[in-house]
Amino acid sequence: MRGFSCSAFTLIELLVVIAIIAILAVVVVLTLNPAEMLRQGRDSSRVSDVDTLVHTLSLYQADQSGAIGYFMGNASSVYLSLPDPTISGSATSSCAYWGLPALPTGTGYAYQCSSPQNYRNTNGSGWIPINFSTISSGNPLGSLPADSANTSSTGFYYTYSTDGNSYEVTSLLESQKYKAQYAQSPMAPGYPEVNAKGSSLSVSPIFNPSGLVDWWPMNEGTGTVSFDQGASGNNLTLHASTMWATSGCKVGGSCLSVPGTIFYDAASPTGSNFVFTNQNFSFVIWENVTGNNVAANGNSQSGGACQSAFGGWLLQLGTFLWCTPAQIGVATQGAGLTVGAPAGVWNQIAISFNSSGNVSSYVNGVLKGSVASNGIGYQGTTSNMVIGCQSNGANCIIGSENDARLYNRALSAAEIQALYNAEK
Repeated sequence: MRGFSCSAFTLIELLVVIAIIAILAVVVVLTLNPAEMLRQGRDSSRVSDVDTLVHTLSLYQADQSGAIGYFMGNASSVYLSLPDPTISGSATSSCAYWGLPALPTGTGYAYQCSSPQNYRNTNGSGWIPINFSTISSGNPLGSLPADSANTSSTGFYYTYSTDGNSYEVTSLLESQKYKAQYAQSPMAPGYPEVNAKGSSLSVSPIFNPSGLVDWWPMNEGTGTVSFDQGASGNNLTLHASTMWATSGCKVGGSCLSVPGTIFYDAASPTGSNFVFTNQNFSFVIWENVTGNNVAANGNSQSGGACQSAFGGWLLQLGTFLWCTPAQIGVATQGAGLTVGAPAGVWNQIAISFNSSGNVSSYVNGVLKGSVASNGIGYQGTTSNMVIGCQSNGANCIIGSENDARLYNRALSAAEIQALYNAEK
């Protein structure tokens, strides 16, 4: 009788196989990036939902315009896909439950939410207040779509706005793929990474491009100029010490690495498109501050000493000084406001100046505080605008800057938060 031998894997061989499988699994995870793939899947649904809504709105308008009962919604309402759990049935609310930021003041705008039972209805009781069942060819919607997250804290929810005839539907995007795609070809002027569609893209009071006179994405990556993509064409000339960074940036593939000063190429930012004197304005920028060049005894400007760590002057418009992230300085009236922003990470810093009310500062879309402006705005007529330092090149910040915007109006809290949510 012939014998036979029985062989098996040794412990070392098994450990080697397990190690190889583990390495391959890590490579697959890093290559496929399942978290990003999930984000892309959600964004794909958002794009599809908005397309479906716009198609249905267009169909309704073409079929029912002029008919009895034709109604596109109230021009003063911003309709949200967020259901309000404090109401029921056919009731609607101003969405107070969701703690949303204020819409532009003096405009009469108000949010509107529907109940959890009705918000997806297509008969006029849903979050879009249109009775799509009246379309003569049949209602193409089984239910109104809603964002997969659909919460105010994430910023991921749909909005619908109308002036009674024109309309706009918006959603935010979260995946790197879709945000990069939309940044290359923005749907809403001045709002890359926002999915906005409709018969007019200037209806929404949240994503409103009006007043964006200067916009420097700061994504050139080379050269000594950052080009203005706003209405004014005021390109920024970079200080010699300012460098371009091509990694670790917040918006786009490039950003500016400072300390340095960034000057207008013109003698003054005043002009036909933007007159600062005693007018409203807003400034928004992404900033990663890691240090400052402030002297030990701080700055003597009456707007605030800027003595705390990571102070530095972010913005000077003539006599208006803004020290961040530690303080806002309004030198013309000697008011300082502590706002605070974490150092060493990217923060969206925004200031909204209302010549008849307050100057308010926001960090990452959240209001940090306000001081009375006393109606005093930018007073200079010959001074350059400076970002990153004072106009004399002193008290510069150290860190990185990206995507700066200058408006000739005071942005609302809702608009500032929407900008943050779109690019965070």
